[in-house]
Formats: sequence, structure tokens, C-alpha cells
Amino acid sequence: MPPSPFRASGGSLLPDDPTYVERQADDEFYTALKQGEYGYVLNSRQMGKSSLRARTQQRLEQEGWACATLDLSGDIDTTISSPGAFARL
Repeated sequence: MPPSPFRASGGSLLPDDPTYVERQADDEFYTALKQGEYGYVLNSRQMGKSSLRARTQQRLEQEGWACATLDLSGDIDTTISSPGAFARL
């Protein structure tokens, strides 16, 4: 049976997936990171945050930038309120 051209919902797309729809945020996020700005993406569920991160990371790495991803969705203390909270992670 040939593979289906349709995708299951959920999860991020591969960085080179032809079904990815580029948005203004793609260039804004990429440009900000290249300029040394701290980057964060906030949006509701299933809106392409992980795919945006993966594509931007691949683009930067192809240009020789070292990239790291910090996933804060796991078991973290949600009562952290001090300004230096992320420094302790």
C-alpha cells in the first residue's frame, strides 16, 4: 500500500516538510536570534511552535550557529516567581 499523502495531527513537522506554511514569524524569529536576542514563542496548542523552532534551528545550524533547545514543559516548579528563576534551571 503506498504511503498516504495526508498527515496525522500532533507533533512538529520535519524541518524540510513541504506542507509547512511559512509565516511572518519565521523570518522575525530567525532575524532576532541572529541578532543575539533571546527568543521565545508563545501560542496556543497545535499552532506550529515546535515546527517553527525546528526549522529556525536547522536554518541557523546550516549557517554554522550552535543551537540548543530547552524544553520547559516537563516537571518543573511552577511556583517559581523570582526574576532569576530560569538561571537556576
